[in-house]
Amino acid sequence: MENTGGRVLPRSLSPLEGESLPGYVLRLAHRVHRSPARIGYLTGLIPPRRDRSEAAQQYYLPGRQLVALDPRTMERFAAAARLTPEEAAALGMANLEAAYPPLARATARGDGRVRQISWSLMTSSRFCPRCLLGDGSPIQRAHGGAWQQRWHLPVIFACTRHQRLLESDCSKCRRPVCSSSKQRRQTASFVLHPQNEALHPSQCRNKDMEVVSRRSIALCGNELTAPRTVSAAALSSAELAAYLAFQRRIERRLENTNEDPKYFEDLITIAQLIKLSWPKSLEISPMSSEMSGSLDLHMEGIHRKLTEKGSAKLKGAELTSPPHEAISCAALLLQAETLRSVATQSELYLTMQTLADIAFRQHNRRFLGLIDNAVISTPLTRALAPQRQGFLTRRTRRSNERLLVPTFDGHFTTAQVPQIIPLDWYQRHLEDFTERLTTPSRNNATFVRRAASLKLVQMASGNPLDECSRVLEIPVSTAKSTLAQLRRRCADEAWGEFQKAVEEVAHELDKMPKRVDFLHRRQHLADWEISDDAWLDLTWGLPILAGEPRHRKAGSVIVWTCVTEGDRLFCPLVRTGGIGERHSDARIVLRQTHAYFGKNSPGEYAGLRRRLHQFAEQIATRCDADASKPGSTRDAP
Repeated sequence: MENTGGRVLPRSLSPLEGESLPGYVLRLAHRVHRSPARIGYLTGLIPPRRDRSEAAQQYYLPGRQLVALDPRTMERFAAAARLTPEEAAALGMANLEAAYPPLARATARGDGRVRQISWSLMTSSRFCPRCLLGDGSPIQRAHGGAWQQRWHLPVIFACTRHQRLLESDCSKCRRPVCSSSKQRRQTASFVLHPQNEALHPSQCRNKDMEVVSRRSIALCGNELTAPRTVSAAALSSAELAAYLAFQRRIERRLENTNEDPKYFEDLITIAQLIKLSWPKSLEISPMSSEMSGSLDLHMEGIHRKLTEKGSAKLKGAELTSPPHEAISCAALLLQAETLRSVATQSELYLTMQTLADIAFRQHNRRFLGLIDNAVISTPLTRALAPQRQGFLTRRTRRSNERLLVPTFDGHFTTAQVPQIIPLDWYQRHLEDFTERLTTPSRNNATFVRRAASLKLVQMASGNPLDECSRVLEIPVSTAKSTLAQLRRRCADEAWGEFQKAVEEVAHELDKMPKRVDFLHRRQHLADWEISDDAWLDLTWGLPILAGEPRHRKAGSVIVWTCVTEGDRLFCPLVRTGGIGERHSDARIVLRQTHAYFGKNSPGEYAGLRRRLHQFAEQIATRCDADASKPGSTRDAP
């Protein structure tokens, strides 16, 4: 028989607001007294197969059409059902992609197929019995109300219009309704048993397991609008009100796609983390016994399946999938939102790290898969990133490149951070922290200033410690040793003060109207040394120092440290390239810079120090003028 998808049906229906394609096909089949498969065949929804009979062609309605129809099928379907192209397109869930990003990621395929991504959509549908009764109009009294598209989204668990949680299963056969057939994936149908009789759209189309027949499949046929005692009946009015208020917040976000675009991605990631670390989240964010009880039952069922012989591989996906029951899903998502809505970034970090540690220990493969696929907001990314001594790290099994993001929302770049923060910054923000170190040492201030610069680079770039040290041109071993020394000399409760003080430095740096490009200054002076003529001018009238070449090199180191705000230990005149092998005279030069040009240097040395600082200001001005020229290097590597 030739496919008749181009014909126009003698009767049709106008789609209801928010109606899904499966719901529309069921109502249309009921109106014209045909099976859903026959409607699919007549409207072009069923793909033609040349090598199969008509009966085989009518067997399934492609499950991918739940999301969207391809252009050719759309045209044929709209014409046959007497719909405009806009009406036909509105029946697909693709119009929810902008509001619900997980759905967009599940449908990002050029061939029209839908990837089975957890939390993107449910092939089965939750439902509100009162909505299925319709609004009382003649057409809805005859064919029922709309099966809503949104009921296929895991984040929709309640009907705010009728003030109740949605149902998940048929009250008679106790199985999900409107689910795709369980045949091979390529023949999954978005309507169950579409070739069977045209039941009313509000009747259950699951197979009746009590009827055995070789010739035909008997369907359950239970009326889904019938009064029932639902699992949520035990909820108090306050708990139901909390769920309904939460559902309204979700619905508002589905309407406003520009508000907090990563909201659903964050909510889903935290919900999965809660399941992987259950029941730890209850200690952090307690819930009422009714709310937590529904989650307990859900998790007990999963763990029971996992312990069954041979089922771990099959059932392991349930550890991160949304609960099928509306009440369990509502409790899980509400707790996820509560954990996401903590007051400060530090509190979010402590919460997420606690859950992540347990999730990794209990289900490490599932946890790592969760992080690999996470597309989450910057605050949650920062909270999930593992740290060591206050710095992001990739040297743990829990780490992931996706989690390496800047930890400060500012405008300064890594190029604008010196090797050690300037003395005036240190005195304003970090001197008090240094005084709290348990072991007095003349090196403490240098350790703190160096660690602060490393932390600023990490805040601006999201790089781990080793990368931060390379950006600043500091040996990685020195960076690690610096933090180790500070950790040994710092009480645990004081380390938070260090991070808070560095954040104050970051805010001060970010507000500067003109920031210095210290990277360019270091690059400009990479092969620089005070010339003989300049040294004669600098030491004029200072007979002890005039013409002494060793003093000239030490003076060059002093100028370099002043211009670059750098650490004299890593000056190119001391070490090859700043981080390579020490030069043969490095020890002597460093001793001279400390003894002759320090704060307490006597006589001629004090006078030369003042001249060197003035000379350094001139060199800095030249460096900055060169940096402003087109083509100069201004960005960090």
